[in-house]
Amino acid sequence: MKKLISIVLIFCCATLHMVCAQQYNNVGVGNQSCGKWIVDRRDNSYAAAIDESWVNGFLSGIGFIGYQGADPFKDTDAYGVWAWIDNYCNANPLSEITSAAIAFYKYHPN
Repeated sequence: MKKLISIVLIFCCATLHMVCAQQYNNVGVGNQSCGKWIVDRRDNSYAAAIDESWVNGFLSGIGFIGYQGADPFKDTDAYGVWAWIDNYCNANPLSEITSAAIAFYKYHPN
């Protein structure tokens, strides 16, 4: 019986996490394409600073919430994150900047 309850609880928690992760409004430059990120960073434009700040804020928010000990900036800094995002966006120019930030978090949760 304990094993069944444990399995049900694990399933419920996993399902709740998936639902919560999908229910939020994404606003700001995160909705823009990775192609724009690449151009902005290449041109070292003011828009690049806005893009970079959005990514920093997004990842800092994850760290602030600290879900399951999350700390995306552990062992790196903003420059390391931006270089990682550059690589992701060069490989996936049609993806959104948000997708790049989420991918960074999945590879660097803490």
